[in-house]
Amino acid sequence: MRVLLITGVYPPDIGGPAKYISELAEFLVNSGIKTEVITLKNNITKTKKNNWPVFSVKRKQLLLIRYIKVTLLVIWKSRGNCVILANGLYEEVGLALFINKKPGIVKLVSDPVWERAIRIGKTKLSREAYNYTVLKGKQDIIRKFFRWGLSQFKVITCPSSEVLELVNSWKIDKPIIKIENGIEYINEYFSEKKYDVIAVSRLIKSKNIDKLIQACQLSSCNLLVIGSGPEEKTLKELVSAQKAEVKFLGQLSNDEILNHMKLSKIFAQLSDYEGLSFSLLHAMACGLPVLVSNARGNTDVVSSGIDGLVVETNDIKIISNAISSLLNSQCLMEKLGSSAKDKVRKHYSQIEKFSQIKSLLINLGS
Repeated sequence: MRVLLITGVYPPDIGGPAKYISELAEFLVNSGIKTEVITLKNNITKTKKNNWPVFSVKRKQLLLIRYIKVTLLVIWKSRGNCVILANGLYEEVGLALFINKKPGIVKLVSDPVWERAIRIGKTKLSREAYNYTVLKGKQDIIRKFFRWGLSQFKVITCPSSEVLELVNSWKIDKPIIKIENGIEYINEYFSEKKYDVIAVSRLIKSKNIDKLIQACQLSSCNLLVIGSGPEEKTLKELVSAQKAEVKFLGQLSNDEILNHMKLSKIFAQLSDYEGLSFSLLHAMACGLPVLVSNARGNTDVVSSGIDGLVVETNDIKIISNAISSLLNSQCLMEKLGSSAKDKVRKHYSQIEKFSQIKSLLINLGS
């Protein structure tokens, strides 16, 4: 049996999906399973060398042409006894599965149709509102094609209860399984703290970085923001107007993010929606006290007052008070950070989660 992993991003590109597929490929190869990867890449990037083949299609080209190329590449590379796992490029892979009748698993962390509509300015609705709105025209066609693509997979996996419920609402007649994200254990690392609060996020409205900036300003503390996105200019203008102590570092590699987490006192994630954030798990594994919104993807992981603090995001003062309560109590920070680290070690082991994926792949390939 061979496994073909499909992703829209892959090292040297950075981000959760790129890291996830790269580490899953390494786990499968080390388990004795022949593994190959298909991804998109920019014209100027070179694919990182691996102990497994990586095949790519150029990202920047006419979308229809790219769809066709990806679909044909998946069909070609999945010949013989092969099982497919897709963590992106869902429609293209779904079409390939329809043609070649191969077994496939899909990992969904959100609603990519809604995310795409937000990115290109086709909607301002929340994810939930968009999901239950009767779409028209091109958006309706895209939604139907996406759901049809998902129906070609044998199994759908989701990392959180919130995403699982979202997928269930689409009424796709396939098994939907919750398999949480996992990370490697992080050794103890003591470092002088340079930042009061750190946020690692794509800079979009639903991440509420603007509210975090205002809350940190109200608490008279500094903030480090790692990530990029369409809201970056607006956020920097807010910082300038309020004379807030905020540093933007843009996109960084996973190792660089981890190093900056170790220099920080508190990790904050105030998003409206979450699958299950790798950044949150890494922060907890570093022993940071975490401050999160009450999005289900966060509260599935964080128990308020035990291994972090959960806040409503509609009141800046509430967020500010939570930050101040942590910064003013070293004892509380150490207690929550220690419990967070222990929870990740016990419940979010990368080996355990990858083993669940491997079992699904083997069952489908047998």
